Amino acid sequence: MRLLLEEIPEGVSNLKIKCSPAEIDLESDGIYFNDPVIAKLKLFKQIDKVFIKAELSVDIDLECARCLSPIHTILKGSFENQYIPMPKIQSSIMDDIGICYYTGDCIELSDDFRESLLLELPIRILCSENCKGLCPKCGQNLNEVKCDCKLEFGEVQKSKFALLAKILETKK
Repeated sequence: MRLLLEEIPEGVSNLKIKCSPAEIDLESDGIYFNDPVIAKLKLFKQIDKVFIKAELSVDIDLECARCLSPIHTILKGSFENQYIPMPKIQSSIMDDIGICYYTGDCIELSDDFRESLLLELPIRILCSENCKGLCPKCGQNLNEVKCDCKLEFGEVQKSKFALLAKILETKK
């Protein structure tokens, strides 16, 4: 996703961009994109410096980590960066927060778009805080149906779901 400097007018302007998740390398396992990414940009250009305030959104479907039910949500992200030409002599100033560099006659926004949206993804996705998950014996979704499985103490410990729960507990 590139912005040509010559197409950005001096002063303040607004721009709305649509791009596919593939264009900004946003595709990921377990995330299903229903629509393109929508970016609303507020731009301020002064000679060769460009300040960009961006608000991004994309309609996605995810799976609950406990019961595997589909979850529909809108992922929203934002960023504010100042873009200036790459200095001829590179020095320690390259680590300034909020300052990005461009070369040539365009500003590359793909990394900023991708980073902004990926940072907003929750680490663990749940359909609800009190999701009961799946039965470790029969795999039934316990939010929808109460199964009749009787798990004995030894069976619960041998279950693959129980082993997973132990592993997750030890990592906390």
